[in-house]
Amino acid sequence: MDNRNCYIPETAWVDYHLGKLPAAEAAALTRHRDSCAACSAASREWESLLVTPSDLRQSAAPARAPLKLRALARLRGAANRARRHASVSAKRRAAVATTLAAVAIALAAYAYDSIGTETKAVDPQDYAQRHEPDAALVLSRPDTVVYSLGANGPLPAGSLLPLAKETVWINERTHEIFVLLEGMVPSGDLDVQAWAFADGRASNLGLLQFNDNLAHLYSRNVWPEGWESLALTLEPKGGSLAPTTPETVAVRLVERP
Repeated sequence: MDNRNCYIPETAWVDYHLGKLPAAEAAALTRHRDSCAACSAASREWESLLVTPSDLRQSAAPARAPLKLRALARLRGAANRARRHASVSAKRRAAVATTLAAVAIALAAYAYDSIGTETKAVDPQDYAQRHEPDAALVLSRPDTVVYSLGANGPLPAGSLLPLAKETVWINERTHEIFVLLEGMVPSGDLDVQAWAFADGRASNLGLLQFNDNLAHLYSRNVWPEGWESLALTLEPKGGSLAPTTPETVAVRLVERP
């Protein structure tokens, strides 16, 4: 199940409206929809979000679009489960944390769907200039330290390596940080929140802002000298005072002299 008390996942309705299902399976879903109010509502919602199969064939939409839509359906389902569980008594808090962790799995599935597909190269400097002009200066400063998810250490300042899933620019002198994240889709129920960890404590850096398949955070007046790591978590809409879910993405910072 995802957001409904039914065994039919939302991904089935994505494939249904994209014309991806065999005729017999599509007919069975149609019959089921007629007798299931939850699936009837889900089907109508996805029908309004999706183009028809004929429109899809006539358009120049990339082949990976159905994959993204199915990943979005998984994300929505996990997010709705979290919202439903969060409305019950405090005794269910452990279950809430487990359910929210499923959202991270959905996001990982989104990234997996994108593997092997053609992606448009992202110029971080250009992105910052368009969406966060003040951050563009941070990227160009020679004393800015750059971290990338999966890298063994900091990258050279001004590095033009392909954008990783998470890239972080930190300038201790000017007390600024810029985070650029690729491969997450926004949710109506959750926000992506950034945290700095030091001595077992988490400091709130703010919520990421989404633009297409990219999200960013620019923060000034921060003191990164003692930070040990940075992490992103999925939090209820509006953010949290402290992390309530496991880390979705994390970057460990090197110890500086």
